Formats: sequence, C-alpha cells, structure tokens
Amino acid sequence: MAQAKRPTLDSIGVSNLFQPSPAPPVPSPQETPRNLPATGSASAGGWEATHRRRTFHCENAVWDRLVAWCAENGVSHSAAITQALEVFLKDRGR
Repeated sequence: MAQAKRPTLDSIGVSNLFQPSPAPPVPSPQETPRNLPATGSASAGGWEATHRRRTFHCENAVWDRLVAWCAENGVSHSAAITQALEVFLKDRGR
C-alpha cells in the first residue's frame, strides 16, 4: 500500500508560513508558577510545583566533564547536578 505524501508548500499555501501565530493564553495571577507553594505536592500542581528552571555559570572544562559522565552513565545533566548538590549540602549539614 502506498503511503500518502507529505503536503507541499503549494498545497498548504506559502502565505500560511508568514501569518502570525495566535497569542498564547495569559494565565490568571492564581495560575502563575510564582504563586504555587514551594513545597507543593503532585496533587497541588505536579512537577512544576516543586521544580524551577535555574541558570548558573560553569567553566567549560567542568561542563565538558559533566557531559561526558552523563553520556557514559545515561543520566541527565539536571539529575547529575541535583544529586551532586544534594550530597554537597548534606555533607555540610544543610
């Protein structure tokens, strides 16, 4: 059985590529992540209630070592960093 071809720009219409996307809905203040409790449970908002995106600076050489270790062990960068921070803080009584 022949597979259906993917649509071409001619069939879709090139002009559709240049139309603005609809604006995403704006959450009400009570739905924003900042207003969720810091110790939220899975039923109180799920993963987003207990996690936040973090940004930090890291030496390239250290990051390269982390990437290599994660690839060898099948661990995500986030999991490795989180586990390392947990051990670091536990060792220091925090």
